[in-house]
Order: sequence, then C-alpha cells, then structure tokens
Amino acid sequence: MVTGVNARWVYWQASMWARAVELQCEAWNFARQKEVAEPSNTQAHVDSWIVFELWVVALWRLNLVARAASIALQTPDISEARAEFSNVVPNARLKELRDSREHFDDYALGKGRLKLGGVSVDVDAWNEAARKLGAALIAATLPTVLAQQEVESIRL
Repeated sequence: MVTGVNARWVYWQASMWARAVELQCEAWNFARQKEVAEPSNTQAHVDSWIVFELWVVALWRLNLVARAASIALQTPDISEARAEFSNVVPNARLKELRDSREHFDDYALGKGRLKLGGVSVDVDAWNEAARKLGAALIAATLPTVLAQQEVESIRL
C-alpha cells in the first residue's frame, strides 16, 4: 500500500492533469474542425495552435506526476503504466515539444537548443496513452486516499 500524503498528492495531480489533457484534446479537435472547414479563417488557425500548446503542457505535467509517483510510491502498477505511456509517447519527443514551447523566447531570438522542424504527433494515440496513464495513477492511489479519508472522519 502507498503512503497517505504521497498518494493524495498523486491522486489529485493525476486527476487534474489527466482531465486537462482530455479537455485540451477536445478543444483542439473542435478548433481543427473549424480550421479545416474555414481555411481562410486565421483565428481558427491560431485557436488550434493555442490549444495544442496547452495540450502539450498538460501532457508534460501528467508525465511529471507519473515520474514523481514512480519514485515516491514505487509500485509495479505505476511503473508499468509509465512504461506503457512512454512506449506511445517517447519522453525525448515530449520533452522536445515541451522545451520548444516553454522556451519560445529563446527560439524567437535564435538561441533555442533544438533544431525545430515540423511537428508530427499522433494526437489521438498520445491522448489515449495519457488517459490510460491518468487512470492507472488514480487507480493505484485511490484506495489509500479513501482509507485516509475514513481514518480522518473517525478522528472527528
């Protein structure tokens, strides 16, 4: 069984960032449909990039939660879920996407470390991998969170 404080943190962070990934993917799909339907609509193009950027941030944050959970909680379920996520979403590729977005100011000044090319991401596959990772993190920590809540309610 995992420890209470760490389990609670993982549970809430995983719940939040897994949902953020899902919401951003939904928003991106909506924006892309509008962009395809109205190719001359520059606002639709900008909107699709905005939500894609936020989706990358949410994916990165979920990845960080999984990394912290695997270190802090050391459960086979979390390690396995993280490995499955990494098979679909290579950490180096996700980090490259995250870094180029986080340090956009360096790239604008020509000081970025990476050579930027076209972005090629299987959004549906990455989104599904994130959904599974979030669900695994939640499933691994929920029993401890519920047990802790029960103990706290007894103390009151």
